[in-house]
Amino acid sequence: MTPASIWCHRALVTLHLVLAVAGGWAVIALAVPLAGIALAALGMIRSEATVLAMMLGFIAYLLLLIWAFSVRLPRLLAGLLGSAMLCGLPLYVLS
Repeated sequence: MTPASIWCHRALVTLHLVLAVAGGWAVIALAVPLAGIALAALGMIRSEATVLAMMLGFIAYLLLLIWAFSVRLPRLLAGLLGSAMLCGLPLYVLS
């Protein structure tokens, strides 16, 4: 491998890591309140809905991190942006 290809590979891995951690956090930060609101609307007690949504958020974040390293960069960007828009729009409308 040439030094340029090694640098390119390291840059892509670093970009995947940054997108997985920061983008995943952003998506989950939008999804957890939405899940809490939805669970409370379905009749669950508000405090229990919040705790359940937070616990499910940890599992979803782990799955998102695993998924982020199994796809290529364009699909990762599309998935993160699409998920953020799907979670963010209802929160914007509800606020």
